[in-house]
Amino acid sequence: MKNFLLTLLVFCTGPLFVTAQHWRINGYKDTAAITIVNEGKEVKVQSGATAATFPLHSEGQLLRLKSSAENERLLRLVKVDAARIDKEYHDLDRSLLAGEKLINKANTFAGKKLMIVPEGYNGGPDENVDETANNNGGEAGGVNETPAADDGGNLWKDNWMTLLLAALGVALVSALLTRMLVKNKKAPEAAPVADPEPVAVAAAGKEPKGNAAELKKVKQELAAALAELEQLQATHADLEKKLNVNRSFDSSYFNEAFRKLVAPMHEALESGSRKDTLEAVLKMAMHFSSLTRYKIAKKQAFDEANIYYLLNQKAPGAEVAVTEIDRTTPEDKIPKNIRTVTDLLHEQGSAGLDDTILSGYRIKNL
Repeated sequence: MKNFLLTLLVFCTGPLFVTAQHWRINGYKDTAAITIVNEGKEVKVQSGATAATFPLHSEGQLLRLKSSAENERLLRLVKVDAARIDKEYHDLDRSLLAGEKLINKANTFAGKKLMIVPEGYNGGPDENVDETANNNGGEAGGVNETPAADDGGNLWKDNWMTLLLAALGVALVSALLTRMLVKNKKAPEAAPVADPEPVAVAAAGKEPKGNAAELKKVKQELAAALAELEQLQATHADLEKKLNVNRSFDSSYFNEAFRKLVAPMHEALESGSRKDTLEAVLKMAMHFSSLTRYKIAKKQAFDEANIYYLLNQKAPGAEVAVTEIDRTTPEDKIPKNIRTVTDLLHEQGSAGLDDTILSGYRIKNL
């Protein structure tokens, strides 16, 4: 019985000793290594058969890349999008770019090395990727704008429920083991040493009634504990499933928001076009309003239409009725808050805002 309990103890606590130098990603196809070299003046990045070395400089305790362009090249090489890195290492300095977060995380390890590997990868923490890789300045690969469903990155950082289950298992097994050891110490005091009858009973292959009753009780307690553990595991699986659904939605939405809203706004600012800048800012404001109401359960009927437009998906259920405003719409039919927007668009010579909905109205063909 003691051996069984010790085995259960090892089973419950074993996963707590996972190395911290690997970042395992579900659906990741490559194996990448970020290694700080030359006393922190350079970082070597390897991914599959491709490698590159990037110069670094220090800002206090932080290691920084030469430019944002270098950051983009590094991300294309490791093939992990910035949103996923920012989410995994959100505890690092917010001023760091995504690639710089990988670099500074690698710098915290004794070996100055961070491995990015697929889920289920069994290599050791010091294992190198292909040393015959070609150094092409980090131009190989690219950022996947629609990443695979996130597995939460670091196994124990996100799966807090697993840590809870392990802690419960350790506490349960320790209590049962202590109980049995105490009772075994008391057993010799209850039975006289000189009494020949227990020896005769043992020789006949029979157990004393007291030991049999205690064993039965312990078995019942263990069965109840295992049943409770199974229920906790089922609850954990359900919570993890819901968490993965939310992660998948966020990853898809914000990648599309960057492509359709953020990037066009920066392009408009760079080009100096007031018309394009106005359109981009108005779209961002409308979509941010819709997402905010959606997340805090105060959504309006047209908010989901804006969200599904960004996701390139058709909204479930009946299509939301939207009123269109164009050049033929009479002034008295345009609400005051919408008229403010149409006036601004007229001033910049804009024709409208594509498929973006403002308070139930779509502005097109002005």
